[in-house]
Amino acid sequence: FNDIELRPGRSHKDCYISTSNGDFKWFPCYPESISDSNQASYNPVSILGRSEPFQYYTGSGPRTVSVKFQMHTDMCPDVNYIYTIADLVEACCYPNYGSGISAVKVTLHVTSNINITGIISSVSTDYSGPIIDDKYAVIDLGFSVTEVTGNPPSYSDIKKKGGRR
Repeated sequence: FNDIELRPGRSHKDCYISTSNGDFKWFPCYPESISDSNQASYNPVSILGRSEPFQYYTGSGPRTVSVKFQMHTDMCPDVNYIYTIADLVEACCYPNYGSGISAVKVTLHVTSNINITGIISSVSTDYSGPIIDDKYAVIDLGFSVTEVTGNPPSYSDIKKKGGRR
């Protein structure tokens, strides 16, 4: 990726996606929007003599980060580069087949705000704009990463790092 020119003030470390298969793509822009959602599950347990039920914790997650990028072909010297990003993200929504079925893990990094490792659970791609060199000039790419780390975070982890974990 080092041969791709960036706009002044940008770093290859700013915004990228990498996969467990060794693929790596930096995004030539920042996301138009980011949504970082978490959930917790509690079951109410009625206790004799208590006016409200005790809330028994049963689990958290999964955390899901959704991003939307609007990428123009003129953001990169190579008009095909944004297409390779869209192709990679879409491919990651599907498993590897071999001796078994395995999900492709990705890491999405957006500046110092978001860092998530997991699986791509949804992808949407819209092509628009004039056609240049047999390619649409604009790709709107939206996708969601559902966290899968094998190492569940705790209250103190989240309090210290938040979405940067």
